[in-house]
Amino acid sequence: MSPVARRGLAAAGLAVALLVGVSLLALGRGSPATGGTCVPAGTTVCLTRAAGGRVEHVRRGVQVTLTLGNGTNLWGPPLLGGRGLAAVGEPARLGRGYVAHYRATEDGTATIQATERPYCPPGTACPQYILLWRTEVVVSR
Repeated sequence: MSPVARRGLAAAGLAVALLVGVSLLALGRGSPATGGTCVPAGTTVCLTRAAGGRVEHVRRGVQVTLTLGNGTNLWGPPLLGGRGLAAVGEPARLGRGYVAHYRATEDGTATIQATERPYCPPGTACPQYILLWRTEVVVSR
């Protein structure tokens, strides 16, 4: 392969990498500044859409970060009920979804729920449904 062809392939590869990086940042992934990145650790539990219908068990003092969205649907703000979790600030809009932070403060069972519905641009046919997303978090010592 000629040096000119190799440089052309390298430039194309760099352009694709930049495009993917910009797309991920626009979706709120890969940048802590957007609040869309959660790294599970000993004191942090990350919940996503996949946690719907499940029960998470956490210890007191753990931070629970909920990230919903970045897909094609539109999410309503998460609502917290029950005992055991305390909201840390307000849920923040993240694209078409939300990110919310909670702290496990006392023994109990908390419920987090949100709604999900199709996002449809004006003037297009749109399915009419709303899904209820819900998860339980059990806090203990």
